[in-house]
Order: sequence, then C-alpha cells, then structure tokens
Amino acid sequence: MNSLIEFFIRRKLFGNLLTLTIFIIGGASTLLIRREVFPNVSFDIIVVRTIFPGASPEESEKLVTNPLEQDLKEVDGIKKVLSVSTENQSEITLFLDPDQTT
Repeated sequence: MNSLIEFFIRRKLFGNLLTLTIFIIGGASTLLIRREVFPNVSFDIIVVRTIFPGASPEESEKLVTNPLEQDLKEVDGIKKVLSVSTENQSEITLFLDPDQTT
C-alpha cells in the first residue's frame, strides 16, 4: 500500500490526469446513460398486513384473515392467495395474474 502511495506522490502529473480522466468518463456516462422516463414495472405481488394488538393467532385468523380472504376472492385478476396469521397480526399475500387486464 505504501508503494502505491509513493508512486502517486512521485508522479503528481499522472495522478492528476488519472483523476481528471475518471471525472470526464463519469460525467460523459451520466449524460449518455440510457434511461426511461416511465420504466416498465410489474407489480405481481401485493402484501396486505393488518395489525390486531393483543390477539392470538386463532383470533387473528377468525376475525381478520378469513373475512379479508373472502372479500379478496371476489376480486378479478388474483391468481393465488396465501395467508399467515400470527400473534398480533395477519398477513395476506396476493399473487396477481399477469395476463389479466383492467
């Protein structure tokens, strides 16, 4: 490591040119990089998490998860529904059908 530092101390012009080259390449790539204004983003998974403080997993499932699942099954475009009920919360994961259009 010390030899590398000594190299750049002895060759100041080379170090300055290297730094300038890195800045020029970085600036040019910033201007020329391909970017999209509205990128194609796919939202295939939705997670619905509800908090029910003080509830056991059975209560969360009975009072929150099951009614939400019944309502969500009526929505078009949902391919699969997975749910987990734990202490104080319920989590429902919805997998959307990518072929479904609005």
